[in-house]
Amino acid sequence: MKRFKSKGSALGGARSSSTAELRQHQHDATLLEHIQQQTLQEAADAFTREATQPPVTLTEAQQSILDQVMVDVASTDVHTVGIWGFAGVGKTFLTAKITQLLQETYGPDAVRMCGTTHKASRQVERAMASHGVVTEVATVHRLLGVRQVRDEDSGEEYFAPDKNNPPALDAGVQVVICDETSMLEQRLYELLMDALCPRQTVIFVGDSEQIPPVSDGRLCGAFPEECR
Repeated sequence: MKRFKSKGSALGGARSSSTAELRQHQHDATLLEHIQQQTLQEAADAFTREATQPPVTLTEAQQSILDQVMVDVASTDVHTVGIWGFAGVGKTFLTAKITQLLQETYGPDAVRMCGTTHKASRQVERAMASHGVVTEVATVHRLLGVRQVRDEDSGEEYFAPDKNNPPALDAGVQVVICDETSMLEQRLYELLMDALCPRQTVIFVGDSEQIPPVSDGRLCGAFPEECR
């Protein structure tokens, strides 16, 4: 910011610059949010394509991943599992098979699925149903029992306990499957990891090439370092 000799000009210039910066920030945030919504729609379309043309059986590579996931979930040393791949490679079908086997092994109530938004959660729920898997898909916020609030003084946004929605991640949950992880904010990722019990495992499913959350501009810590 330029320095002005006149005190009045300095104040006026500061206000003008601040207003311009605020408007630019709002414009950038709106643009990024629009891009994110488009990306979410593209992901939804990919879900639909996979759901309408599901593979008959798992491929050898998919079967290998499923077997390893079951080993990791049973282990007390592994708390996070990542399933990464581009749209259309069969993540939905594989996730459905993993969810089905986990439900059969640990019971339906021991497996929780979540998405980053209500729209994404409903889409995942429909995709799972198309593969014969009946499960409720909550948002990560609902799972953790938090809501996003804004500080009226500073304008800062943060997550606070939601009195109307207690956490759904109780001690009876063995596995959490988080879909559309590319849309997961770092703050929510950290809250989710902090909420885990020692014997609980999170399976993150996502595509590193999708647009990251508007608030972060980067992929969360669930992704390998080389993808961020």
